Amino acid sequence: MRFQVGLMFVTKYFPGLALLLGLLFNTAWAEVSKIDGPTEFTDAIHLPFEQLPGQMTEMVSSEAIPLVGDEYASLGLTFLTSGLSHPVAVSVPIVLVIGPSVRDVGIKNSSDSGTSAGKAFVLRFQYPVRRIGLTVGNGADQTVVTLKAFGVTAEYLGSVTRTGTLTPVSNGPAQPFPFIGLSSTVPIASVTLDYGNEPSDEEIHDLYLEYFTPRTFVTYVPQVADGFFGSASVRTILQIQNAFETSTPVRVDFFQNGEPFAINIDGQSQTRLTLDLAGLSCRRFDTGGAASPGAVGYARIESTLPVKAQALYQIRPGENAPFQESGFQSTPARLHQTIPVDLDRETGFDTAIALLNGSEKPLVVQMALIKPDGFPPDEPGIPDHVAFRTIPPATNAPMFVSELIPYLRSQQAFKGSLVVKSRGPLVVTGVRTVNGIAVSSVPAVGTDR
Repeated sequence: MRFQVGLMFVTKYFPGLALLLGLLFNTAWAEVSKIDGPTEFTDAIHLPFEQLPGQMTEMVSSEAIPLVGDEYASLGLTFLTSGLSHPVAVSVPIVLVIGPSVRDVGIKNSSDSGTSAGKAFVLRFQYPVRRIGLTVGNGADQTVVTLKAFGVTAEYLGSVTRTGTLTPVSNGPAQPFPFIGLSSTVPIASVTLDYGNEPSDEEIHDLYLEYFTPRTFVTYVPQVADGFFGSASVRTILQIQNAFETSTPVRVDFFQNGEPFAINIDGQSQTRLTLDLAGLSCRRFDTGGAASPGAVGYARIESTLPVKAQALYQIRPGENAPFQESGFQSTPARLHQTIPVDLDRETGFDTAIALLNGSEKPLVVQMALIKPDGFPPDEPGIPDHVAFRTIPPATNAPMFVSELIPYLRSQQAFKGSLVVKSRGPLVVTGVRTVNGIAVSSVPAVGTDR
């Protein structure tokens, strides 16, 4: 008890000292251990970087493709270099043969070759990790490689080193790139890869990481429709894509009004799809379009790597009429987002939105109309450009903006945006319509990438 009171006193009156004590505490209790090879990772995300532009076959070894550093931002991973240079993608030969060489793609510390002495390559993690491993190259015969780990408040946690050859090029079978890795009992927020005084740029060819807390990525398809609506037949083509080289397990759950939604997928009625989505692949699933009456729900997609999905709606107005098709992207849940609004009653243009609350609690949502100049519409008295709605749990609420916002009910035309704020993560999707028929999707934009 005396220790707790003392700690509270230090935290209140000496916050700088409290931070220092916290750093020392984490450093003292962090156990950093060496990982000997990729086979010690059992459930890791593996990035071989093969989809980066350096893999192009016409690229010669001296060429390098500048990168921004946040090409893997969806995983919470950022590459940082010292100074003003950018990380680059490089393609290096790993077997020298007559004709085209066998090559491997990597990420290098700097576009200024031979200037990396004393300058570490930094990897920062938005989602802290427990274990990380790298295969490295571009060194000399006896390069000393140091991998240091830092915590969420930049405290030093520990390091591992290896000394040896970093040049796997040979005239025979390809030699594996040397490996260095570490694990920590304290969350890792960043690591540095450093070749010390060696002028060669630090170069990574494979990256293995395991999050400190197992992480799943969730995205939503706000509307999935199937069956007859009057004389019109509607079916949904669901496409799920994996942009990473590594496969990922995917689970798709269908819901309607908070309950599991049984929908005909590829000839079978089911409320859930489970699949293993191969690297760089796309899987397609079709609803039958024959349910009577038709039904509308939504899909929640969960995976260990961030995947994207598209819903293509095929609408056939009548038995012998050609179908119309429009597509919608999957989207994450956010607290704040904006969506374009286009209303023209003379030509029949309107904007519809779908508000999806995937949580277990009701969400209060505020929506405000904004003109192109960034200001709300001019009007006296009560702000008719604002509307509120409460969205029940696990519910998708579609509505036309022209009916939702009081100000628009008396307007013949309007072009601007709708700002949507909620007290919890909310999925927002917009639809551009002509005479009530969906023709294209309208993206909702948040401050995330």
